[in-house]
Amino acid sequence: MGQKASKDYQVQKIFNLSVFGMSLQLLISILAPLFIGSAIDNHFKTKPLYTLIGLVVGISLSVVVIWNSYKSLTSNTLLDNKINKEDKQ
Repeated sequence: MGQKASKDYQVQKIFNLSVFGMSLQLLISILAPLFIGSAIDNHFKTKPLYTLIGLVVGISLSVVVIWNSYKSLTSNTLLDNKINKEDKQ
């Protein structure tokens, strides 16, 4: 029973790290284009054109991040490969 609890802990740890990584990717994918668009607007005095373009790009990138994370977590390749490698050691 101790081995099962250890595997459950490993799965939870990997899942938590994956969710944290996805959160950082989402934050960067939305904020970076938004700030870049805002900086371009300030430079060329075209508010809010490039800020809105940056927002659209950021939202598009966030959809890609969510889709890739979903595929990664639901296919269980990340979790299964990590646990199987540790079982073989």
